[in-house]
Amino acid sequence: MLDQYPLNALQVLLNKARTYKLDMREKNFFDTASRKYYENPTTELLSFFLNPLEVHNLNTLFFNGLIDCIAKKVNKDPATFGEFISVETEVCTLDGKRIDLIIETTKNLLIFALYTTNFTEPLSYQDSAFLKLPKFP
Repeated sequence: MLDQYPLNALQVLLNKARTYKLDMREKNFFDTASRKYYENPTTELLSFFLNPLEVHNLNTLFFNGLIDCIAKKVNKDPATFGEFISVETEVCTLDGKRIDLIIETTKNLLIFALYTTNFTEPLSYQDSAFLKLPKFP
């Protein structure tokens, strides 16, 4: 079949095709939930909105809202939590468990376990987090 087309015509067609670029598609709800079991879609969605570098253009609005809620619950000034640095999902602990969501700020490390059946797991999370980010006492 290829022999019926001149090679130079195919080369011209290929070069023309290379000039076309697809626009970056906007993320939708389903794109944020890459692992679709247990609590992971919720974690992925939280991570998407908490990250000010994502394409949602909300900057730190969602992060600041979460910090305001936590600060109110523990009766602290939101400024004591620091500024956003990063957010990670599904972080492995030293003993093979997983931390659902870690938010690192300039002053704190916030650890979220959205689903657990073992009340000793937070101790595992704490030990692993301190090794991962030793700047936190």
